[in-house]
Amino acid sequence: MRPTRSRFPLLLLACALALPVRFAYAGWGDALKKEANKAIQHDKKPATSAESGPVESRIQPKVTPENLAKFEASLKLEIAERDRVTKFMATVKPGEVYEKCKSDWMLSPDGQKVSKKYLDAMQNVKSQADVQRLAETVGKEMEKAIEQHCGPDPNQYNQGWANQEIRTAIGKASDQFTTDDYQYAGWKEWITEFCKYIEALKKQPDAAPKLAKIKAEGLRIPGSGAGIYYVYTASEASALLEKCESLMPLIEATL
Repeated sequence: MRPTRSRFPLLLLACALALPVRFAYAGWGDALKKEANKAIQHDKKPATSAESGPVESRIQPKVTPENLAKFEASLKLEIAERDRVTKFMATVKPGEVYEKCKSDWMLSPDGQKVSKKYLDAMQNVKSQADVQRLAETVGKEMEKAIEQHCGPDPNQYNQGWANQEIRTAIGKASDQFTTDDYQYAGWKEWITEFCKYIEALKKQPDAAPKLAKIKAEGLRIPGSGAGIYYVYTASEASALLEKCESLMPLIEATL
């Protein structure tokens, strides 16, 4: 029968493991990024424009080759960050599997060594502050050892953590594109509306003359509500026609 004292290290180990872990999550930088995330879900409405008359640009920042390149790079950054989070979460075990693995490790020779190290050090503590510092030191050492053996802790790296990382990824991509947090989401919306319209138009028998007219005169696409339109100048339409094929898969991967 195992001596009663052998269970004491396990209690100390459990206490050490219960120490709070602080994460320095990167924030949005300001509250507007939350609203920008909503805009991605098409909460934002297009600008109002008359049904007829001069076609005036309403996209900000302006559609230029330079801004199109920056926008594409930002989409790729967001996708890369999303992929990083997805791949990491795939390494996180289910809670019950992780807890079983952790329990087995605590009873293993390696776990008992850490426990003994803690007990030996406890013989020399002189204050509660010493006990706290010792617990934090052993706790960090133990967390590292358990993560190497069992993988990330699902209590810490859960869906909430993943969602925060995705929000941070959107913020990074937005900041790389423009200082205005709405504009990155706005470009996704405006380009999506344009490219979907063009995709449907190309299936029509008279697509060629209609496309030529769009390149020459610009385009108005009805939005939601009376008098609401997505408006594209001739130069914007011509530039976007060249980029729909490359941009749409990237935009769709971020929605």
